[in-house]
Amino acid sequence: LIEAFALFHTSHPDSVLRIVGEGEEYAHILHAVKKYALLSVVHIVPWTEHIETEMAAADVFVLTSLHESYGLVLLESLATGTPVITTDVGMAREHVLDGIHGSIVPVNDVNAVVTSLCCIYEDRELRKEMGRHGHELAKKLSLQSREQYAKEWVAAHTV
Repeated sequence: LIEAFALFHTSHPDSVLRIVGEGEEYAHILHAVKKYALLSVVHIVPWTEHIETEMAAADVFVLTSLHESYGLVLLESLATGTPVITTDVGMAREHVLDGIHGSIVPVNDVNAVVTSLCCIYEDRELRKEMGRHGHELAKKLSLQSREQYAKEWVAAHTV
């Protein structure tokens, strides 16, 4: 993410990256931020009880995980009306439709992340449309019971 943002930031000098959460990767992230001389534009927020406020304030939510079990954070972002860029991990393709709710990129593909950032960041109408679609999806899913969700998931994955 930091490498992709560094490349993106060269053509979008007004952009800022906010990373919310402080975990075992903090030192590694801080090292990368320093390596790319991004200390003034990358803000690490250690913790917040109001993650939805952070997400709703963003132009795009980016998850560049190498692996995820489920990725609930993607649905949380969509619920706030914020489009997502995610690596193709966990449940990314279960709910996030590439080009509709955001963008799904290959794991470790820095250039794909940069391309997606440019596309979504530069097109305000696309961002709004993706955000609207994401919000509608999250609303629909919130109305489903666990049994309905499980039934739909099995039907979609049964050959």
